[in-house]
Amino acid sequence: MQKVAGAEEIKKLYVVLKEPIDRRLEEFKAIWLRFNELEIIYELIFCLLTPQSKAKICWEAVLKLKEANAFESGDKDLVMKCLSGVRFPTNKTRYIAELRKKVWSDEFKPLFELLKLDVSPTIKRDVLVKEVKGIGYKEASHFLRNIWIGRDLAILDRHILKNLKRFGVISGEVRNISKRRYLELEERMTDFSVKLGVEMKYLDFIFWYMETGKIFK
Repeated sequence: MQKVAGAEEIKKLYVVLKEPIDRRLEEFKAIWLRFNELEIIYELIFCLLTPQSKAKICWEAVLKLKEANAFESGDKDLVMKCLSGVRFPTNKTRYIAELRKKVWSDEFKPLFELLKLDVSPTIKRDVLVKEVKGIGYKEASHFLRNIWIGRDLAILDRHILKNLKRFGVISGEVRNISKRRYLELEERMTDFSVKLGVEMKYLDFIFWYMETGKIFK
């Protein structure tokens, strides 16, 4: 059997982290089973906020939005205030406003229906990227994972890319990732996951833990 770089370190962490990761995944599964549309939208907003911002700060912003009913009210100034600490708040406030328009005009209904369909998560991801302003492949993958149905998708944020490079899965700098490049990197991470014997839904969290010391979202 081919020796996998970093296998021992990753598998040790897998043994330690499997239980807390499973608990987090059960929380994601509960979101899916409830399928409360507003809750689903807030998960999407969280992922919309994450580019170049810390996940913890983004989730705190989501909690502020919820408490203030800022998304429901459509008050852009209030939304902006809730995004304190999030990078590029002006752009992201605009994205939230555009998302609200889709939701309140029922333009988002077909997307809700698509999420429920028994089709590949990659198809759902393609549609989300096309239809939701501010959402790229990383954010769409993150969202689908966080509502349970995208557990095998790669969330290629800086933490994941750093560790893929560290373990020799990829090389060189990775910037401005096109769809083609994203899918190529995702395939490499999937192959690495198979060789390790550690499912993607765990590998993502393990890499994230290596950088942050936390199991989050």
